[in-house]
Amino acid sequence: MPDTSLFTPTLLTPLQLGSLSLPNRVIMAPLTRARTPDSVPGKLQQAYYGQRASAGLIISEATNVSPTARGYVYTPGIWTDAQEAGWQRVVEAVHAKGGRIALQLWHVGRVSHEMVQPNGAQPVAPSALKGEGAECFVEFEDGTAGPHPTSTPRALETDEIPGVVDDYRQAAERAKRAGFDMVEVHAANAYLLNQFLATGSNQRTDHYGGSLQTRPGLPPPQ
Repeated sequence: MPDTSLFTPTLLTPLQLGSLSLPNRVIMAPLTRARTPDSVPGKLQQAYYGQRASAGLIISEATNVSPTARGYVYTPGIWTDAQEAGWQRVVEAVHAKGGRIALQLWHVGRVSHEMVQPNGAQPVAPSALKGEGAECFVEFEDGTAGPHPTSTPRALETDEIPGVVDDYRQAAERAKRAGFDMVEVHAANAYLLNQFLATGSNQRTDHYGGSLQTRPGLPPPQ
């Protein structure tokens, strides 16, 4: 056997990612597909992800952690038993072909509109600041769907934020029960977690805002 430690890793070289062994270094990026009308993954998703199981790791499309996390219609969720069962069948389809798959957890925050929110409520965000120029994806009264400017959110009350954190926790637990190999927390692209981290969208004065020096978990600016 040749000493593979002397070789330069290539795209098709196996990779150890924590406790997960990947057969190659091809990572399928998450793609928001808006093909889940009832938010429950079904046979279409089983076929779609199963066809891509030869990638070293699939990262699923962004998946809402709660009803209020939504900013795009026809996107899947992971807050109900039916959604969990649907995802479990997707994972089984991927694993049956030797693949590995991660679930991307998503909360859009202010990148939403009342038309997408439960009972027409305002979207939630760190502060009541509209995302200027941002668009979400809604279903109109005539049944068609398309992009639409976001609406002004309401600021989360301080005592509501632990509940949002718990939504992520429960979503991760459901993902584990469904058999996912890992989860990825979506914290970029101006969605909720990014909104808390960015000074332009977070103007809170409690311990979830303030200066960069006082925000929990953030290193002081250089």
